[in-house]
Amino acid sequence: MCVFEVVRKDVGGRVGRFEVNGKVVRTPALLPVINPNRLIVSPQELERDFGAKVLITNAYIIWRNKALRERVESEGVHNFLNFGGVIFTDSGAYQAMRGKELEVDNREIVLFQEKIKSDVGIFLDVPTGDMGYIEAKRTVFDTVERAKECKSLTGDSKIFWACPVQGGAYPDLVSYCAEKVGGLGFDVYCVGSLVTRLEAYEFRVVCEQLLSAKFSLPFNRPLHGFGIGLPSFFSLTAAIGCDFFDSAAYALYAQKGRYMSVHGTYDLAELDEFPCSCPLCVGSTPEEVRRFDRDECERFLARHNLYVSFEELKLVRQAIRGGWLWELVQERARSHPRLLEAFNVFRLYPELERFDPVTKKSAFFYSGPESFLRTEVSSFRRRFYGNYRPEKGRVLVVLPYSESKPFSRFYNVWNTKDIHFAVMTPFVCVPLELENVYPVSQNVFVRNDVLIYKEMEVQFGEFLNRFGNYYDEITVLYDVSSVRAFAKSLSLEDKGKKEGSSAWDYLLDLKGLLDFQFGYPAGDIFGEGVFVRLSKRTGKIREIYDEGNLLGVLRMDGLFIPSIYCAELLKNALNYPIRRVVVDDEEVISFIKAGRSVFAKFVEDCDPEIRPKEEVFVVDKSDCLIGVGTSLLSADELVSFDRGIGVKTRSTIKRKENNL
Repeated sequence: MCVFEVVRKDVGGRVGRFEVNGKVVRTPALLPVINPNRLIVSPQELERDFGAKVLITNAYIIWRNKALRERVESEGVHNFLNFGGVIFTDSGAYQAMRGKELEVDNREIVLFQEKIKSDVGIFLDVPTGDMGYIEAKRTVFDTVERAKECKSLTGDSKIFWACPVQGGAYPDLVSYCAEKVGGLGFDVYCVGSLVTRLEAYEFRVVCEQLLSAKFSLPFNRPLHGFGIGLPSFFSLTAAIGCDFFDSAAYALYAQKGRYMSVHGTYDLAELDEFPCSCPLCVGSTPEEVRRFDRDECERFLARHNLYVSFEELKLVRQAIRGGWLWELVQERARSHPRLLEAFNVFRLYPELERFDPVTKKSAFFYSGPESFLRTEVSSFRRRFYGNYRPEKGRVLVVLPYSESKPFSRFYNVWNTKDIHFAVMTPFVCVPLELENVYPVSQNVFVRNDVLIYKEMEVQFGEFLNRFGNYYDEITVLYDVSSVRAFAKSLSLEDKGKKEGSSAWDYLLDLKGLLDFQFGYPAGDIFGEGVFVRLSKRTGKIREIYDEGNLLGVLRMDGLFIPSIYCAELLKNALNYPIRRVVVDDEEVISFIKAGRSVFAKFVEDCDPEIRPKEEVFVVDKSDCLIGVGTSLLSADELVSFDRGIGVKTRSTIKRKENNL
């Protein structure tokens, strides 16, 4: 069984822990291709100089050379390559795609990989390549049959098996193939027939192939993209869910005198300086390298290309951990028009929003019009338009956007029982009670950008279309002086909000926040007896009470963290299965009640709308509350993963003394 655990998430990207035979690989990871007949960079160097924990070599190339085959069968592939990390072995499908007649069948190459003790084997699939639709369909059917044959041959296998997904540039065939092989229980899934598209820089088509496969495959298995070796493409493919990349690009480009960078590739003959600080480039100049003999020059470029590739994947993993993968993707996409074009996949596949955390440590940085395709934007809009309901019968006052935040402090206004303020932003026209929710306040936009103002107008129109009939009157103010004059006319500065107040001002704001976060009518749990305590440092609401009971606290990102007391109220107010995570094992329930987190393998069911970093209620099969905490995974991942923490429990029924 595959041992794969997600540690951090951002967009569709995930930093994971893939374990094989006691050896651990952090994902996303690059699998450098090793040709056993031509070692430009040896496996020992990969391990020693580049920190490689995994590589891929070709079992077919080994098999077709009788002397080499017998040696590797005797020694094992690890001893033969002198590599202590994880070894994937391919089966010859790439050679078949290039038009070569193979001398081996699926059964023979599968059993051979067992003999040489690969860590992860790949059966001999039938590549789609650039075929027409009818021929492509045949490759899909044949690949599915070969996948079944592989499973029948390896029932008691001691190695892991990866299953290629075929279908080429036809998303429906890719989805069909993925659906058929997804239920066969392979340990890793690979998307094939990407190479020809990559060679033509058809990045959009590659992304569509990957996504078509992703949403039809088990979410608890790593996804491997065959042939993805351009560093500038790593961040985008990681963002849509790729966990492994394998490529011989580092060596193939070196053979052609090509020098890799995260901004593209350069011809060594045209370089005056090396735009790189890797150990090789620091000590050499392009002129010196051009004087090397052919093999030495090729080796120099191959090693440099590996340094760039491994460095970029480290940056990708750090971006996922830090919550700024989007910024890296947008930066890299501008290195080539075809990469920028590939951004359209986020418009075509809005499902990626399901996997993105609802809040992040990193601010939202606007990097161009593509930023409106970001999952944070679609996530906020989904929750706002799907969950939020304004109180009826008030006057709506719409304020202009301001870079200074919070908006209420800048304009010196706040909501009252009769007046409801909202602010034009590029996300939505934001009600003032949601001004601190990520990413409304945690962002940096370009100043005086026409596209941003147009987006604000669109979102204001959408707000009026959805909620305009909730209000008795609507007033739009277009500049700061008008807002301040309006506030002065209402004498808002003389009323003030005081700590401990049970005023309607707070009550309606809190209702709006809970409806947004948990769904209408969650806010109805708040009665007129609610009162708040403010932060002495910021003046913002910190704690919320009702009749002496702590209901919860507000985080810096504006989201509400319910106490166990409040969690019971919310659960009862919301229909099943909203925000539930169900466990059904008495021993596990006792474990959770003792204050432990919920491991994904014990999740029986959950609300299909749960996103990472949302507050959830842990319940038993009778819908009795066990605890409350933060989900670390999406709903799809909660019910499919058998490793790692699914919900970080904060408070449980038996630990009410903490109240949070």
